[in-house]
Amino acid sequence: MSRRDCAAILRSLSLLACAALVACSNAPVAGPKPASVPGPDSFKGELGDGAAWVAEVPGNWNGTLLLYSHGYNRELQPPSSAPDTVRQALLDDGYALAASAYPTAEWAVAEAIPSQLLVLDAFAGRYRPPMRVIAWGSSMGGMVTSALAERHADRIDGALTMCASSMGALPMMNMAFDGAFALTTLIPADPPVSVLGEGNNFAGARRQVAAVEAAREDAAGRARVALAAVLGGIPGWTRPGTPRPASGDYAAQEEQMAAMIQWGIFLPRGDQEHRAGGIFSWNNGIDYAELLAHTGRAGLVQALYGEAGLDLAQDLATLEAAPRVAGDRDAVEYMRQNFTPTGKVGVPVLSLHTIGDGMTSPSLQQSYVDKVRKAAGPDMVRSLWIERAGHCTQTGAEMRKAIDILEQRISTGTWPADLLFFADDNSDVAFIDYTAPPVPRARLANTTGQ
Repeated sequence: MSRRDCAAILRSLSLLACAALVACSNAPVAGPKPASVPGPDSFKGELGDGAAWVAEVPGNWNGTLLLYSHGYNRELQPPSSAPDTVRQALLDDGYALAASAYPTAEWAVAEAIPSQLLVLDAFAGRYRPPMRVIAWGSSMGGMVTSALAERHADRIDGALTMCASSMGALPMMNMAFDGAFALTTLIPADPPVSVLGEGNNFAGARRQVAAVEAAREDAAGRARVALAAVLGGIPGWTRPGTPRPASGDYAAQEEQMAAMIQWGIFLPRGDQEHRAGGIFSWNNGIDYAELLAHTGRAGLVQALYGEAGLDLAQDLATLEAAPRVAGDRDAVEYMRQNFTPTGKVGVPVLSLHTIGDGMTSPSLQQSYVDKVRKAAGPDMVRSLWIERAGHCTQTGAEMRKAIDILEQRISTGTWPADLLFFADDNSDVAFIDYTAPPVPRARLANTTGQ
């Protein structure tokens, strides 16, 4: 048992002792239930920052609290203690669940991190301090979870990131920027679409997608879409319910990438630039020929350009000559703080990701895991890859298995010897051996853009 677990037990015993003294003195007990009887209970309330929060405690609480961080929402939503596909199963397993809705919608990373800490305070005040806290989150919530693992390791014991953009705001948005820059330069819409967050960039994305659909009527357009998608980190398998294209089936991969152009590279940049106070992505100094070479998928692009009879070197020269963008120093720093990780986590981190996620690229998660290994040590992080397409399409069984694996790492100090699982008659969980292509800019010598 760790010192952290011992401290939590002592805090719980202290609360029990205080409750006993109050009862003996016949004084009225105000507020929530006594700490000795935490559940079953379901609670909805408001935090000090104005965010709604929710907690659920089963009668067989095992002492572990799962702190869930939700993903990006364009509008405020009621707080959800866990994904619907696994919520009841976790309660049945004895886990307590809690979450904040965050004080604001959209790119609320700056507000989400402290709001989740307030949930821990509020939960301990209403019930009792948990013996163990596991932070977990989906999509943008996975990024919030990564921030908790790095900045607030004294408040949690482990972290599970799911379908997460954990490599962080700057790498994610710069990779998407590279794809959008290539697309709007080589397949311009009429009128042209800005790659920046001017006004409602969702409307601009829809116009650009219309231009892409028209361009894909011929082989040259499809080759250019493939170039932009590869630079933007979109994998060659994105559509749920479809078979995984063969490694050499470049036409099928381009079709899969094209299906996610709007959501894979035209991200909600307008709200982010408003929060950051300026332009935070940049491509001044970026050599797109060199960047393509670092994607690990240049062969796909070259093959499609060859089939189209199109000159790839000429298109890369067109990108080289196009006007570039520089980031605003203060805006870049805002996005670094909210949130781009250093990888120096203080608790074990487990990544759960599908290999066909077209919204939060597997490349982001691969590069994040590599960064944690380098900064915090190889035993601080592990990856679980699912052979499936789609964003956040992991099943309830896969989430439960991931939590079990992380619990073992926290309890024993070591990861299970084998993290590969194969679905059969006795299991509906399968994790595969996989290494995603890297974030291209991660291999460039100079990516400051300042």
